Amino acid sequence: MPRTATPNFYAHLQTAADLLTTSVIVIDRFARVCWCNSAAEVLMGCSRRNLKGSDVGLFLPQVRDW
Repeated sequence: MPRTATPNFYAHLQTAADLLTTSVIVIDRFARVCWCNSAAEVLMGCSRRNLKGSDVGLFLPQVRDW
């Protein structure tokens, strides 16, 4: 039987990713931001709340060419 991740797992994952100094931006197949860490917030100069759901092409135009 497959195991599903608990909300606690995602909280630990987010905490660990926020400790990274490297920006991490997760996008969906439509090039919208699904998730980002705190280093990405600093790099983009925008809060996580404002980044989520936005078109990544606004911040990184070269992504549209992929």
